Amino acid sequence: MNRALIALLGAALATTATAQDSPPPAPGMERFFPATRAFHLDVPAGWRQLAPGALKDLQQRHRPLPAEFSHTEPGMFYVVGPLEQWLAGPFAPPFLYVVEQDQEWFTDADFAERIAASWRERNRDGGPTHTVTAIQKEKLAGGHEVITAIRTTLPGNDLPPLQSLDVHAPTGGRQVSLAFTTAAANWERDLPEFRKMLATLTFARRAKGGQTLSDRLWTPLLVGGLVGLVLVVLYRWNRRSVGAADPPQ
Repeated sequence: MNRALIALLGAALATTATAQDSPPPAPGMERFFPATRAFHLDVPAGWRQLAPGALKDLQQRHRPLPAEFSHTEPGMFYVVGPLEQWLAGPFAPPFLYVVEQDQEWFTDADFAERIAASWRERNRDGGPTHTVTAIQKEKLAGGHEVITAIRTTLPGNDLPPLQSLDVHAPTGGRQVSLAFTTAAANWERDLPEFRKMLATLTFARRAKGGQTLSDRLWTPLLVGGLVGLVLVVLYRWNRRSVGAADPPQ
């Protein structure tokens, strides 16, 4: 059993335990777990994670779609939304877009500028353009600290503007970002519902936290010390081996 599988099983057990401690979903809502079990939250009944096959069906029925619907990798980046409703009728937001990364972000005092700059950099790629405001740190009901922001997106391709409540959260050495997204014209209507969903967001593991300067210095010193110790042991072992092999005088 490799470390990745052990970590996945650990996250699953931790998420199940926290889910049992959480109050049941409100009427009209249901609990969503991703494949990684890194978190759970309550979403409107009927919302599903789009698997690659379902995404392909949706792309065949509706063109154009927002950029978030161009590709999906379960466990890495994916859309959650009313799939059956979209397949049966016209496509319309809201939806949830999730990105899971292997390493937590290291956030220092200028985290807001770093996030804004990263979106400005993406605007140069010729795709959708983004404007990010209200970047701040918040604490969820369970005490988990996250970064939230309001993002306005001009998708292009004759699609109307979108607006998102972005949530960035470190958890157990991984980074999870959730974008609660709707049409900009419906932002005032949908934002309270996004906030209700966010209030149920629960992570399987606490954040490990960013490295301090002393951590960054101590790690190479510790590794260097271990390497030096190994070299000393090998040197002494070689001397003994050579001495034992020498014929007696």
